[in-house]
Amino acid sequence: MKEKGMTTINLKKFNRNKVYQYIYQQKETSKLRIVRDLQMGLSTVSQNLNELEQDGLICRNGYF
Repeated sequence: MKEKGMTTINLKKFNRNKVYQYIYQQKETSKLRIVRDLQMGLSTVSQNLNELEQDGLICRNGYF
């Protein structure tokens, strides 16, 4: 884990926030660009995108 003492729950929250902030700043992006720029795994990014979409914080719109 990135920080000493960081729990799994905190790491998930950190990653989710990181993905959300990235999308907010970029306005338009792709899943693979998020993976590359944030240096996260594809499954981690996919899971976070699904959660953000379910919570109504983002919407997927076509193909990039």
